[in-house]
Amino acid sequence: MEIGKLDRRTCLEIWGDGNCLPPIDTGLLSPDEVIIRLKCKDAFASYAELSAYKLDASVALSLYYEILSFEGGFSLRSAADDAVWRRLSVQVLPDYVAVRWGASADGVLPGDHYWMKPQRVWLKCLWWYCHLSRQGTREETKKVLEFGSTDAIQAVVERPGDGGFRVELCREIMKRLTHAGFSVEMLKRVMKLNTTRVCLVEPAFFSGGIPGYVDSLIGGLSHA
Repeated sequence: MEIGKLDRRTCLEIWGDGNCLPPIDTGLLSPDEVIIRLKCKDAFASYAELSAYKLDASVALSLYYEILSFEGGFSLRSAADDAVWRRLSVQVLPDYVAVRWGASADGVLPGDHYWMKPQRVWLKCLWWYCHLSRQGTREETKKVLEFGSTDAIQAVVERPGDGGFRVELCREIMKRLTHAGFSVEMLKRVMKLNTTRVCLVEPAFFSGGIPGYVDSLIGGLSHA
């Protein structure tokens, strides 16, 4: 999948003061980027009227499983590259990002969700939220995402740790909390505790492996 990259300096020149969306020149897009726009058009046609988190969850599923899927040629290397997400957010799909993050009352677009803060870029956050929540099938993943909220996205995506995301651990935490019926507040507490404990304990070597480690996190908080 051919997706361009956009460095921060060029992005700033394009973005300007953030008072209007950058113009989209489809003639300068790669064939794959044109296809990405077409797929987004189909997806957003049914999402635009959804509430904030339902929109987030629906777009996350479509991004991960259909628009920017592994089967379609998207890679973890691209997913970890902020320059790729800047290109998508500012030059390929800014009008779709604006469905969720339009201009504020003062007419300024929230640049953090387009490109300024990598941990807040909307498209990037949604793709990684779905990747870190993924279960056996798309439908099972959808059920996990239905449990969440905008706070859940922040709790999962904004705590990568020094060594990056621990994918299997995040997926186990999401699965267990969803099936157990715990609250999003519990998810936030579990992720916070894990950030501290994982510096001292390797989950894979814990008694019972990763599931046992997650048990210890949940159990400790449940009885606190």
